[in-house]
Amino acid sequence: MLDWLRTHPLRRMLPLVFLLAVTGLIGAGAYWLAVHMEKRGRKTLPAPAAATAAQIAIDARQADEMVQRIVALERAGEAAVAENPAAALEKMREALQLQHELNVSQIDSRHKSVVREARLSQRVEALAIEPLRLAVVRALGEARAAVAARRWDDARLAYNRAHLLQEQLNREHTGSSYADAQALNGIEEEIATLDATDRAAAATEDERLGDAATAGGNWLAAAAAYTRAQTLQREINEKFSRSHLATAGRLDALEAKRQTAQSAASTTLVEQLEREASGLLRRRQVPAAQEKIAAATAVLEHLATTYPLSRRLDPAVKLKLDYLQSHRADLAALQGQVYALLRAVPGRPETLLLQTEVPQSLYAQVMNANPSRHAGPTLPVDSVSWLETQEFCQRLGWVLGTAVRLPTEDEWRAALAAGEPAAWSAETSGGGSREVALSPANANGFHDLLGNVAEWLQPRTTGPAQTAPVAGGSFLDAAEALRARPITLFERGEHLRHVGFRVVVERPAEIAP
Repeated sequence: MLDWLRTHPLRRMLPLVFLLAVTGLIGAGAYWLAVHMEKRGRKTLPAPAAATAAQIAIDARQADEMVQRIVALERAGEAAVAENPAAALEKMREALQLQHELNVSQIDSRHKSVVREARLSQRVEALAIEPLRLAVVRALGEARAAVAARRWDDARLAYNRAHLLQEQLNREHTGSSYADAQALNGIEEEIATLDATDRAAAATEDERLGDAATAGGNWLAAAAAYTRAQTLQREINEKFSRSHLATAGRLDALEAKRQTAQSAASTTLVEQLEREASGLLRRRQVPAAQEKIAAATAVLEHLATTYPLSRRLDPAVKLKLDYLQSHRADLAALQGQVYALLRAVPGRPETLLLQTEVPQSLYAQVMNANPSRHAGPTLPVDSVSWLETQEFCQRLGWVLGTAVRLPTEDEWRAALAAGEPAAWSAETSGGGSREVALSPANANGFHDLLGNVAEWLQPRTTGPAQTAPVAGGSFLDAAEALRARPITLFERGEHLRHVGFRVVVERPAEIAP
């Protein structure tokens, strides 16, 4: 092959053939870029023309001068952008034209730059768009200034002008980075917001009047004000849906306020019936209390159906009434069982302490659950956390109509007797808890204050503490250790198989000692 090239008659023309091939590739590359830009909507460059004698005649010296001219024009154009955009545009256009002529000429490739031509083309496009873009910016600035000054008519005119200019920019320069459909949508939203401003202001004022009436307990006036505000907000949502003032969330919030105001009479009745039921339970008048609970439950059902969004009723009241209604048939039996087990702490006639640890049967009736690992209805409840004892006390308090809590350390010590027996220790219990009241009571009438299961106490201070005292030891402790009347601290969330509790009931004034 090499021998053939050395002897072929046309071997002297090979350099020219190679040059023409390279030049053709460069020209084709420039043309591809122009077509690609045209597809994206940018201004297109003319397709490279067929090489002419004049193009071929451009020599290296002329090309060098053209490159220097291009560079100078580009620099001068960039320098003039801020003060004289029109002059900058003309210089960039001239530089673009010169670079294009070089790129389609037959001069060697070192003078050609498809990249520079593309950059100059983009810059020319940006400078041509700039006056229109600045006009949009100025119109938007005027509109926002008018809004801040509450000059609504001037704001509408300025936004409409900005809308027309942005539409023109998007239409005439579709493929440019300045064509922005989202910006146009934003302007339309601002125009819709201006159109809705008066209604929004009136809705805000009506809501304020409703809040003031609510604070003053004038529920009828509050409901009327919230209804007016709702009507206005609904008009905004339907007629000015593109405004940022159109929001379903505010309509929902107004509906909740309206229902809260309109439900005031019913919720007041529920609260009154709850107080009356608690008073009757405190006096152990269970049948009359059951009637009040049933009446309150009926009103609650009406509230849930008619005013589901009402925030007027205290959730704690509803929780209490729901519980009492579900245990309505057992209230008398529960009260009788508890009062039969209560005994006054010595020297504290108003403090009634359960004579035994809470048996599992009572715990299950109150809580509808039994966490004990040593299961048996007459065994003391075990594996119950301090937090769960608080819930038990709350529920039993609802049943009795009076406060129920854990005993304090002082109350527990007051209930102890001299020479307090410890019937169920590690030596006698057989490794587990034993039935409540199976061992003899102490001199004060209380069973198993020492041994059997240890008992949660009420801490001396309230607050976010993580531990609580446990008194009396358990069937796991030796008798000698129990005689020391031990008190230890455990995590309030602990569930321990040797820990239970007993409760204090504060004697109602209606119940004689």
